Amino acid sequence: MKKIFYLEPYVYKQIEDDNFLLYNSLTGKYRFKKNEDELFFFKKFLHKDYIVLDNFFNQTISDFINYLKNNFFGEIRESVEEKHYQHSPNIVTAFDEEDYHNKSLSDFISDLTIYINGECTKSCACSFCKTAYKQFPFCTKLENTELKYKEIEDILSNFHPKYLLNININGGNILNHSEFESIVYFLNNYIPKKNYYINNKNLSFENVNKIHSIGSNSQLIILFSSIPSSSEFHNVKILLENINIPLKWTFVIKSEKDFKLIDNLKIFDLDYNLYPFINSKNKSFIKKNVLLNLKEILSIPKLSYKQILEKNQFNLLLWGKTYILNNKDFYLNLNSVKLGTVFIDNIYDPILNIIINGHKGVWYLTRNVVLPCKHCVYRIFCPPISNYELFSKKYNFCNIKKKLL
Repeated sequence: MKKIFYLEPYVYKQIEDDNFLLYNSLTGKYRFKKNEDELFFFKKFLHKDYIVLDNFFNQTISDFINYLKNNFFGEIRESVEEKHYQHSPNIVTAFDEEDYHNKSLSDFISDLTIYINGECTKSCACSFCKTAYKQFPFCTKLENTELKYKEIEDILSNFHPKYLLNININGGNILNHSEFESIVYFLNNYIPKKNYYINNKNLSFENVNKIHSIGSNSQLIILFSSIPSSSEFHNVKILLENINIPLKWTFVIKSEKDFKLIDNLKIFDLDYNLYPFINSKNKSFIKKNVLLNLKEILSIPKLSYKQILEKNQFNLLLWGKTYILNNKDFYLNLNSVKLGTVFIDNIYDPILNIIINGHKGVWYLTRNVVLPCKHCVYRIFCPPISNYELFSKKYNFCNIKKKLL
């Protein structure tokens, strides 16, 4: 009888030119190569579902096989027919092409951002105003046009509220929209959660009353392009002290100094987001505080096999997110080319084409299809590709040295 070694079906395997990964999705344990003998054995084994053990394996390989067996990565069986082995699972598409044609836009889109206007009379640094909103959710100056209340109503008629989880209302100064109250009253009766983005510079005693009409199934996100002093922040809080909906604060950091300034605001016990801003002058700051090291990459919670397959197939950070600008241009992502113009172009067909064909839009932009990540053995541990990477046109936001192949 022949002895056959096979990997358990819950073990994910991946190989690169100079390394391999075995990941036990039940225990969270992983194994990279320890020596060249292991790599040679694994390359021989990779494209098979099992390998017949013989007397030609040295002690190093025997120890490797015993390690895998003792840590529940694989098993040894005796077989006459060499067929008693396990198969690893593969991703299965939920629908075929005919099924997709029976779907609507709302089946694919869960997060819709609408820039209702582009007008803003305040000043932020020019590079910030033009690029921040492409890195993280933020206001921006666009051409001085508005999406009218009726147009927004027509747009949302294409989305079933069962699937649309978030509606994000953004723009220049949205409080200056000529039909702001009408938009708010309409959205108050709409099931998905609404997030309203307002730059703190656009708040005043004269216009803050407009916020009171926003319904309870909403959140007000107050934006700061720089870290305020305690007194400046206190003045903004005073303006909003009678607001009865949840407040979320967004602060942008550009330097080490900003970290110290944000500490001064912790006395206010805030619910806040902190976003680093990438520009041409703070590369060392970004490298130190944003790029991940190997220890951070490997410290993620245990992954199921299903999660690994999903990470290799879909960008779970960008999936289902779409954007409509105040000039009616429609995007899957603000760092990618526009898909069309609402009310003029058929938006459904290009999205359907992306869904059916896959790997042709940011929803499918995963680390196993971009350089240098697709040649990196650590890629399944990394977070999905983000707007920062799309904006920077650099995908390996890490300190792992990997030559672009």
